Amino acid sequence: ANHLSVVFQHTLLCFSVYGVFKEVDGKSRDSVRAFSRVFVAVPAENAGLCIVNDQLFIRNATTEEIRKAFATPAPTPSSSPVPTLAAPQQEMLQAFSLQSGMNIEWSQK
Repeated sequence: ANHLSVVFQHTLLCFSVYGVFKEVDGKSRDSVRAFSRVFVAVPAENAGLCIVNDQLFIRNATTEEIRKAFATPAPTPSSSPVPTLAAPQQEMLQAFSLQSGMNIEWSQK
C-alpha cells in the first residue's frame, strides 16, 4: 500500500512516499495510520543529493486504505512437482550439466 511519486529537474528533485502502518502503543488496540512524506533535494558534491526540505504528515487511515494495505494476498501457484529420475537418468543429467555448464534445473528442462 506504499507508493512513490517523483518530480525531477536538473536543479531540484522532489519525491513523495505514501503508506499505511499500524501504530502500537501497548495500551489499546493498534491504531492504523496513513502517512505521506515529501522530500525536496538539490544536487550535492560527488553526484549526491542534499535534502533541503522534509515534511511528514500522519493521519488516521481511511477504511479503504486499511482494506488495501492489509488485504491477504492471493496465494501464489505452486510449481508442479518434478518427477523423480531413475539412477541412469540422473547420471545423464549430471553429465549433461557438467558438459554444458548449465545448472541441474536448466539441464533437466
